[in-house]
Amino acid sequence: MSEINNLLNKGLCYLYGLGSPEKINYNKATEYFEMAKKLSSPAACAYLSKMSKDGFCGKTNKTKIKNLCVEALDLNLVQEAENGDQHCQIGLAYIYEWGYGVPKNKNQALILFGKAAEQNNPIALNWLGYAYDLGEGVKQSHEEAIKYYHLAANQYFTPAQCNIGILYHNGEGVKQNFREALSWYKKAADQGDGVAIGYIGMMYKSGDGVVQDFQEAKRYFELSAEQNICVAQIQLGMMYWNGNGVPTDYYLAHQWLTRASEQNDSAAQYNLGVMYLLGLGVEENIESAIFWFSESAENGFCKAQQKMGQMCLNG
Repeated sequence: MSEINNLLNKGLCYLYGLGSPEKINYNKATEYFEMAKKLSSPAACAYLSKMSKDGFCGKTNKTKIKNLCVEALDLNLVQEAENGDQHCQIGLAYIYEWGYGVPKNKNQALILFGKAAEQNNPIALNWLGYAYDLGEGVKQSHEEAIKYYHLAANQYFTPAQCNIGILYHNGEGVKQNFREALSWYKKAADQGDGVAIGYIGMMYKSGDGVVQDFQEAKRYFELSAEQNICVAQIQLGMMYWNGNGVPTDYYLAHQWLTRASEQNDSAAQYNLGVMYLLGLGVEENIESAIFWFSESAENGFCKAQQKMGQMCLNG
């Protein structure tokens, strides 16, 4: 068991930082989780499914994610979680959150994250912060959110550092402070966190606390997008579509929106459908347009649902 825990902890260091002397490296994280999986670790299966769902293993593959969740359950994930294993508590919480292999149950997920948080697990602490941030399963409280984020960020957990930056950026639970937001984004970005890198790009695009600079925004978006961060890929796609700070280039817009769409992002899927419908950056293709509108609508994007309805009425 100690060997498995060592492999899992090393994998998490490369996935999230967590005080590792090395920067975030998704390939190395995958290697360690795969080694733990070969030793029949249910938590390793769950962590690999999380990486796949977040797009850190290339294209999002729903079948692969579901199969990994089922494999984790078959390896006694539930029993190990009940026995107090924090890795398994986190893994089982993910599975309840998604409803893969078990009925979706966000309350049960929150309970499991709470149990892992009692063991000072930074993933769980950050998740509880997120729950308070959005008011999911608990009364919304940005003050409680930032408390939990700090507990995780103190362990060098980069998503929590990024989340603190977002609160300062938006002035939620704290006084809006762009300089403080940028400081937290940079802490996470210095460890290689792609989401934080993307938010720095947002600040340069909007001129929040920095001199507005579309070229600098583009540079950060590209660094983030190469880590398969959807938001950055969409930002690049729309920059090239609208010609914001770069020459209009529908081909490049199509390329970036395709990458985001393959990760199941509903907004990207809708915009990609529009490109196929209008023949922007690609040959006009009604079948492809319908496919992407359908995918986006299935993921709950209102504009896509409306577009599908209009297309059905018009035949």
